[in-house]
Amino acid sequence: MLCPYCSHEMKEGSIRCDVRTAVIWQEKDKKRSFSDRLGGQGLLSGVEKGFFHQWIPAAYCRDCRKMILDTEVSGV
Repeated sequence: MLCPYCSHEMKEGSIRCDVRTAVIWQEKDKKRSFSDRLGGQGLLSGVEKGFFHQWIPAAYCRDCRKMILDTEVSGV
């Protein structure tokens, strides 16, 4: 995949976390309360789950340090 910012080749990879926490998006300078998280606010779709980890496939450009991932954010 070519980077849409600099046109260099991007590296395929993923953003990973363990299964105890959800992967969420939070708007800059806004806080998500505990009840927001319980209600699923900010959860990312496209998360793949294994036994110990979960991840979202993402492409990373070393040259301009941008990352691209396909997802939808709930509650936004």
